[in-house]
Amino acid sequence: MEFLNKMGYPISKEKKIQVIIINVQSFRISDEPIFSEKSIHKAISNALKQAKITYPILALSTVSRFRQFVLVLFSATSEDLIISVGQYQIFYEKLSTELANEELTCYIGNWVACEKVRDELKQMHLYIDENVSNLTGIYLTSGQDISATVTTNLAESSERWETLISAGQKRMLDNEIEEFLKNTLANSKNKLKSLCELHQQLTHIFFGFFYDNNAIMSELFNEKYTYADYMNSFKDTDSLRKAVSFMLNAIDDIQKNSVSKSDVEKAKSFIANNISNPITVKDVAEHVNLSAEYCTKLFKRATGQNIKEYIARSKVSAAKEMLEHSNISVSMITLELGYSYFSHFKQVFKKYEHITPSEYRGKFTNQ
Repeated sequence: MEFLNKMGYPISKEKKIQVIIINVQSFRISDEPIFSEKSIHKAISNALKQAKITYPILALSTVSRFRQFVLVLFSATSEDLIISVGQYQIFYEKLSTELANEELTCYIGNWVACEKVRDELKQMHLYIDENVSNLTGIYLTSGQDISATVTTNLAESSERWETLISAGQKRMLDNEIEEFLKNTLANSKNKLKSLCELHQQLTHIFFGFFYDNNAIMSELFNEKYTYADYMNSFKDTDSLRKAVSFMLNAIDDIQKNSVSKSDVEKAKSFIANNISNPITVKDVAEHVNLSAEYCTKLFKRATGQNIKEYIARSKVSAAKEMLEHSNISVSMITLELGYSYFSHFKQVFKKYEHITPSEYRGKFTNQ
């Protein structure tokens, strides 16, 4: 507390603060998380701004020993502040968009005096431990789900479902459609009509996504699940559930492939634009906002090479161009390509071309 005060944060024992614990699934359980710690902190900051959780509300974020992101909110003034449920919802949705295809769970603590925050954290962790299903969403420590107000208004729900698809929140979308289905059927006098209307709206959402992503419809279906199976799935709840599951899996595949290709192209472009610099795998990963481990895995799957090898080959290719078409000395080419020592450049060049840079130039000089 004293340390924070010295840094200019006005915190006292009586100061009301709120803790938000954020589980980013792949970061918490995997040695190869999708997003790096730095990019997740950045995403949290952006989501807070978009939810208008800004000054006079101050926010500090860190990572706990449980590899959970812990967000501490407090007022910069002497007045206690209130954040609306709507702001929490926007924060979660925007964070989901920033960290597309991640499974996120946010736990919102109560506003408590700073001196009582340890007790509050214990209560929060008790609730988290009991949440064994690890469903995505945003929850109060009381256990109330505030991720969305359950509604039977199809138009309102559809708008939200489109947002969740864009954010890659497959599990959350599946849960919400299931809840909508249960609530609609429980209150509907004409169940077949309700199923038909829901099917039509879902078809509009799903097919709109496929069209926007240039998916070939005939390639989505197969012998096990045909186009006719989908179009007739409005007739009963089990068929509709199967249709939703099939479509969400198809969307998930398209999004993963799309994100992977985009990130790999960004990485290649970054390497090409920085060929004169001593580029590292970490530099490339940070540029595309991914962890170094996941970025390397993604890159190798797409290109057949790891990032380090691709950088080396790119530099050798650039060196060959200069050796063939310019009079720049080999020592200058070494510096131009971001190598500090000629011996290192020579070693890398010989590894891929099996001759030294000078010998390579000699092949063209003698022609």
